[in-house]
Amino acid sequence: MMGSSSSAAAAAAYKEERDERHYKEVVVSSSSRLRNIILGTCLNCFASLSISMVGGLMLLWWETHYHPANRQLWMLPFALILIVTPLFVCSAAFFSDLSNHESSDTTINHCIVA
Repeated sequence: MMGSSSSAAAAAAYKEERDERHYKEVVVSSSSRLRNIILGTCLNCFASLSISMVGGLMLLWWETHYHPANRQLWMLPFALILIVTPLFVCSAAFFSDLSNHESSDTTINHCIVA
């Protein structure tokens, strides 16, 4: 009788320790996953800002050095594309993410027009 109660206590202690270890693993893995998401977001924001700044600086360079003579006109559309592209990419990602969250909660009924 005494052996079964001590083995039950040992089993309960083992289960509690295992559950605590599992909880710590889940917390650590979720916090590292969150850290990776935040780091990726910051890197994407930095890249977008850098691309826009390069476009703005190229436009400024063209304006000061080549605009009076109307030379190097290829720089103008290229710089404008560099300035505006991160805005389009960020807005597309935002609306895509927004629509994904809405569609995960409800069912989608697509109407096919023939």
